[in-house]
Order: sequence, then C-alpha cells, then structure tokens
Amino acid sequence: MCIHNNFVCNGEHECPDKSDEDSELCHHWNCTAGWWKCSNNKCIESGDVCNGRWKCQDGEDEVPCQNMSCPDGHWKCKDGITCITRKGVCNYCVMTLSERISLHYFK
Repeated sequence: MCIHNNFVCNGEHECPDKSDEDSELCHHWNCTAGWWKCSNNKCIESGDVCNGRWKCQDGEDEVPCQNMSCPDGHWKCKDGITCITRKGVCNYCVMTLSERISLHYFK
C-alpha cells in the first residue's frame, strides 16, 4: 500500500500495520513542505499553526504566535494568533476599518 508523504507521521494510521506512525520513523522524519513538526514528532499543516486551535498535543503550535505571520492566503485576526483563509474573513474575525481596507489591498 502506498500513501502520500503528507500522511506519514500525521497522528493517524493510514497503513494497516500502522508503520506510517512508527515512533522511530517519526522521530527522524522531516515533514513535507507546507507542514510543521510538533515536538511529539507529529506533522501538521502549516495553516493549522497559530489558528487559535491546538493541533499539537501540548498546544505548542499556538505559542508564541503574537510575532508570527500567517501563511500566504491567510489573514491574522485582531487577537494576534488566529489565522484564517482570506475567504472567511468577514465570517470569522471582527475587523477594524483599517483591517478591512488593508484586506482589500492584499487580496
């Protein structure tokens, strides 16, 4: 059985023998581009870092986020730690006028 590299060490068993989540493998595994490695060796999508929701078991993906920028195509809410896709801005964040103006210019 073949699985995409993005599914190796992602915290979910895709292989029937669970070899894709082997602790020794994951310790040495480099997450693929666009993914971030938690200290427990789990790979999470970079868009899940600083989005206000823990993906790493100890929440390290949310700390420290105040000085981090959001990935391309995302918007940082006023709370300074939540990144959302630009499509969801008006549905999620409460924005100031200057944020709405800057969003218009950075579409």
